[in-house]
Amino acid sequence: MQYSFWNEVTAQLPHAWKATRSPSHYNTLEEFDPRSKAFAFDEGKCVGYMSFSGQGTFVSPGYPWHLEGYEHIRDQLWDRVFGYASGEHGGNQFLQRFRASWTQQIDYFLSKGFEIVSKNPMLMVDPSERISLPDHNYIVTTDPFDTDIYFSTILTNTNFHESQLDDLREYYGVVEFDTSVQIGDQSGVRAVVATSDRTDTGFSDILALTYPKDDPELLRIMITSLLAQLKDQRVVNITLGSDASEIPVLRELGFETRDHEIYVSLNL
Repeated sequence: MQYSFWNEVTAQLPHAWKATRSPSHYNTLEEFDPRSKAFAFDEGKCVGYMSFSGQGTFVSPGYPWHLEGYEHIRDQLWDRVFGYASGEHGGNQFLQRFRASWTQQIDYFLSKGFEIVSKNPMLMVDPSERISLPDHNYIVTTDPFDTDIYFSTILTNTNFHESQLDDLREYYGVVEFDTSVQIGDQSGVRAVVATSDRTDTGFSDILALTYPKDDPELLRIMITSLLAQLKDQRVVNITLGSDASEIPVLRELGFETRDHEIYVSLNL
């Protein structure tokens, strides 16, 4: 019910991501308590809900989502769920993300004492209007996303230490990847990209990306191959830091900044 409600209330919001399995995963943890979520019903129909997930004193509180016309239940949901999270649960570090275009949701969190702590550009492109794939001799595969291959490739392409990938492994454990492209040669995989796709809105989010930073042409081939796979989607997004080395190639491929990813935080 929580996932279907998320799809319903976010269908008209710009650039809403596909729901992760984080709520279901949190339900399996020893620290889970049913008071971490609340639903509101009107004559048997779900009209609102709020939940949180997290670990220890870190909590990611959701927005008190509701159907149109039920704005009056927001504070009731918030007081119940956030009250438990910041009280008996023991949370004191709170973090949530939104799109900059979601002004209602951001303003609500700011009214509760949260502050904006980061803002990163979201570069997007319409995948139906693509340039031709450059000639190359690489091996291109579209096998399902494999986390073992991905993390092995990251360690080859970067100076990351295995321990630095723990948080990423945990996050990818709750993400449902739908489309993936791997680029390699006879020596093995050299680059990987993968997206999580919403078919109801046509929004695809690049959530996994690794390639040799000294080979932008490989990035170009990989992204072009990915866009060919996503030609039936409405928009493809990648969220990057402002100094990301990928930006020049992405700009050449038609990506443009259409929104920003906003994180809001509160420490008690």
